[in-house]
Amino acid sequence: MSDRARLSKLPSWTKSSPPGMHFLGSPEFPAELLKAVGMHDPAAMLLGKPDRPVRQMIEGLPSVTEQANLLPLLKRTVEGKRILNLSGADDKLVPYRCGQAFVEYLKSAIAPGSWFSGGLYLEDLQFDG
Repeated sequence: MSDRARLSKLPSWTKSSPPGMHFLGSPEFPAELLKAVGMHDPAAMLLGKPDRPVRQMIEGLPSVTEQANLLPLLKRTVEGKRILNLSGADDKLVPYRCGQAFVEYLKSAIAPGSWFSGGLYLEDLQFDG
């Protein structure tokens, strides 16, 4: 949503320094919506309050503390599930790049020999167009 706000040049994005600083919690993305995202969005649930920057967490293995916090959540929400992620390469409404880091994070978590062995199957397909 932040990317769409930036591309749409919403006032709550453009009229702050740095740009976007006041978007979350603004009339375009009110606090109640932010709260709902935190409760129901998979990426927000998994990466909500990590003990290090999210980018570092996504790019590597979670720390022992992060794993201890994430395992019960993963077991409760995705253990034994099958996820089919379908994306259009040219999708402008929700570009693949917006969720790519999260999908890659899940892929690394469920890779053979990795830290989550909960039987999660993830297929990630991108199509032309």
